[in-house]
Amino acid sequence: METLINIETAASEFAQNRDNYSFKCGEEKKFFNALKEKYAVPFVYSSLSLSGTTVTKQTVKNVIENGFAESEDETAAGNEILEQYDAYERIFQFIDKQEITEDNIKFLHKTLHSRTPDFVAGKYPEGKNKVIALKMKKFLEWFNSDDSEENIMRFAAKAYHEYIYIHPFKGGNGKMARLIMNLGVLRRKFTPVIIPADVKPEYDRLIKESKELTEDFTNFIAKCALSSQSILFKSEKDTYSAHKKRHLRNVDCSETVLKAIQENPGIKIMQIKEFVQQVSFIKLQRTIGTLRKQGLVEFRGPLRSGGYFHIEKSE
Repeated sequence: METLINIETAASEFAQNRDNYSFKCGEEKKFFNALKEKYAVPFVYSSLSLSGTTVTKQTVKNVIENGFAESEDETAAGNEILEQYDAYERIFQFIDKQEITEDNIKFLHKTLHSRTPDFVAGKYPEGKNKVIALKMKKFLEWFNSDDSEENIMRFAAKAYHEYIYIHPFKGGNGKMARLIMNLGVLRRKFTPVIIPADVKPEYDRLIKESKELTEDFTNFIAKCALSSQSILFKSEKDTYSAHKKRHLRNVDCSETVLKAIQENPGIKIMQIKEFVQQVSFIKLQRTIGTLRKQGLVEFRGPLRSGGYFHIEKSE
């Protein structure tokens, strides 16, 4: 990937490919919905791989489709996949915001670590919080500026590089940089930029090479941006949504869950899921939480080997 390309030509080609696909989609809402679905698995897979998580594309696809890890092989990375996917969905919700604030960035960081126990997310390190806050304020002033003349490749490279060197949080800054770069790109009505997992050595070298944004890094991001657009022209059967199980929303599954626990003492959450397959795993967790608060069910035993039991009410 080290061959240099013309940044202006790359930006023009990137825009032309975007325009062709946008025309095919019609409405802007359909355009962004299509992008969100087509890029979901590639983005989550590449971002986790660049951060050092060992995972396969198929595992990422399975966990996103199901909303939870179904096998032992998927369990280890399951929460990381769902965290990254939740944060990925969040940037699409931020597209239409008038401006991105520090609170939005902190919330995105919390989303990215929402399933990681004891991880302090959404807070700057003590002793550095004032300095970081000033740097983030300056960064976001630039990030939110409406400069339609700025080359999109240079914008994406600068957004990534500046954020990664501010390094505002204790962990997860690489994943956050990829989210923030793409949030900025999407807000400018362009298609997402994915840094392929197989260029990790070059990526690592370029990031460590200089604290200043270099033309080499800008060139690297430009090539990643153009290569990412091959996703646009894959058939619909290649997107995760073509096969995913549609989860029902606004459905009260508490009676079904309670009955499953009553009839199967010691049942585990993965087994309960079989009774409510069209309800997301998150919805199931919340339902069980509500039943516990109501004093109807309880968890007994060790975390790995225990299960849920119905609490019999005394007369």
